[in-house]
Amino acid sequence: MVGRAQVLLLLLLFTGCAATPPEQTTVSASHLRGPVSGPVEVTVETAEETLVVEGAFTYDDPVDPVFERFFAVGASLTMGVQGGVPTTHGALASPGAVLASLSGAYLPQPLLKPGLFPAIGPLDMGPPPGCEAPSVVDFVTNAALEVLTTLSDPETGEFGFQWGRLTPELMPRNLAVGDSDMADLLHGI
Repeated sequence: MVGRAQVLLLLLLFTGCAATPPEQTTVSASHLRGPVSGPVEVTVETAEETLVVEGAFTYDDPVDPVFERFFAVGASLTMGVQGGVPTTHGALASPGAVLASLSGAYLPQPLLKPGLFPAIGPLDMGPPPGCEAPSVVDFVTNAALEVLTTLSDPETGEFGFQWGRLTPELMPRNLAVGDSDMADLLHGI
């Protein structure tokens, strides 16, 4: 049987929701709006079993009907770039994701597979006292071959950015493109 603490941890890790157990036998959670309002099933998977609870969660309507179809447009920050590369935490904290959350809008996030793009971290910094960061271009270029291999359909070998996402079938609504500006978006490159 899945314990209360395990359910709470799994909800936090897999759905990105803020959960608080109000009493010993229940877990309440809040999450971004789903593609449709209303009750949905919750599936919790552990190494031992899969627990499916029908109608255990309800997506609320957006705060205003104008948010029924919500898209994010921007550049690298809206895309989720932090440390020179797109990251999951960057996408979830991007301006589009925050606005969608506050308005109750559905904004499916094209989250990337963990480690797809190596991010510059503390171990990549130069020695003190300068502690210089490596060139982002050089850093990303060194990982390009491995990234390109990951961006291929495992069955056909066809290239596609969707293969770098956790959910390749997801139709993203975050249309941000790094290193773009409004003139590029409005008039083309």
